[in-house]
Amino acid sequence: MVDLSILTTAGWEQTCRDQDLKQRKLENNRRRIDDARRAIEVKAEQLNSLSTQSALIAGFSMVVLVESDKTLPPTAGHRFLLILFGITAALVVGLMLTCMLTATFVRVGITRYNAVDRKVGGRDMTFNAFWSSQCEEDWLFAFHCFVYGVTLFIIELALVGWIVFKKKDLSLWAWIIVNTSISIIAFLVLIKFLMYTYPKWNEWLTTAEVKGDQEQLTIRQDEMQAIREEVP
Repeated sequence: MVDLSILTTAGWEQTCRDQDLKQRKLENNRRRIDDARRAIEVKAEQLNSLSTQSALIAGFSMVVLVESDKTLPPTAGHRFLLILFGITAALVVGLMLTCMLTATFVRVGITRYNAVDRKVGGRDMTFNAFWSSQCEEDWLFAFHCFVYGVTLFIIELALVGWIVFKKKDLSLWAWIIVNTSISIIAFLVLIKFLMYTYPKWNEWLTTAEVKGDQEQLTIRQDEMQAIREEVP
């Protein structure tokens, strides 16, 4: 006859293995949900920073464009500077508004992602895959609009002195020194931005995340490994 104690022990061990496997699956799901929510928070913070800074620069540029003195002497040089200043300011406002609107829409879009059921358009999709397929291109577009807008904003700063300050309010040499100093400072800032800040961070900020469904694959591999370990 078969020893009942052996059957009881085997049944108990199988029950423990089943419960352990269910617990591992539950922990993997919780970890996946927590990782997705943290990723959403990080991306939302990045987009919020970009939209906030672009809105500030757009507002400042608009104020400078509206409040700058238009009563310049009707010389060809001043007319050229005024036209260049107006075009530059308009481009800054346009680029920064485009950046702000794009980042805002993407931020709203990622907050609608459900980290629990992961359903996007009827498909099961991790957040990293959703970001890569739906948001990455818009993020890069907004980032480049911001970079171009900052560049033009610094150029606008270099021109603003020649537009705002009038010769009649200053002596000729004082007018030249003040405006030239403003332009030189703006030029140094532009060189610093284009030669150091932008090259240093551009690749890190614009490199696409290639993980895709890596987290989902890792979870499935963990589950398969747990099954292999439980099989006698």
